Amino acid sequence: MTWQAMARLRDEGLVRTIGLSNYPASEIAKCDDLTPVDYVQVQASLLYRDELNAFAFPCRQRGIGLLAYGPLAYGLLTGAIDEETVFDDWRGGTVMAHDFFCAQNYPRFFTSEARRAHMNVVRGLVPLAEGADCSIAQLALAWLLSRPGIVAAAVGTRNPQHAERNVATVGLQVDGGLLSAVTSLVKQ
Repeated sequence: MTWQAMARLRDEGLVRTIGLSNYPASEIAKCDDLTPVDYVQVQASLLYRDELNAFAFPCRQRGIGLLAYGPLAYGLLTGAIDEETVFDDWRGGTVMAHDFFCAQNYPRFFTSEARRAHMNVVRGLVPLAEGADCSIAQLALAWLLSRPGIVAAAVGTRNPQHAERNVATVGLQVDGGLLSAVTSLVKQ
C-alpha cells in the first residue's frame, strides 16, 4: 500500500511528515488508523470554505493539521483582479472536461457571476486591510491561518516581493474584531 510505504519513509527518517491531498474525508480515519497522518491538504480560502468546513473538525479530533492550497483564491484575494481582468489560462474559461481541477474551480471562482460575487467580498476587504495597514492578500491569509486546524498555506507567487509580503503575514497582528469583520463579509 502506498500509505504504508510513506509511513516507512517517515519511520526511516527519510521524510519528516506525511499527508494526504484531495482525499475523501471518509477515508482519512482509515489511513490515520494504519499510521498517523500529519496533515491533509485541502483547498481553502476566504472565498471557498467547503473543504475547510468538512475537514476541520474530524482532523482536529485526530490531531491532524490542515494545509490549505488556493489560499488567495487563484489571485482573486490579491486585489489585483477585477471583473474586467482577462486571463489566458484556465481562469479564462479554457476548461477541459477531464481536468477535475479546472472543471471544479472555473465555475467556483471565475464565471462572470462567481467573479462578481467574489469581487464584492474583495471590495469589502479593502477598508479593513487599509485599517490594519496590510494588503488584502495579507488580511485574507491571516484570516485563513487563524482558522482552527490550519497549520500552513501553500501560496503561489509570481515574484519575490509577493512572496516576502505573504511571508510577512505570519507576523501580522490581527485582532479578533477584525477577523470577525472579515468573517461577516462572507456570511452576507
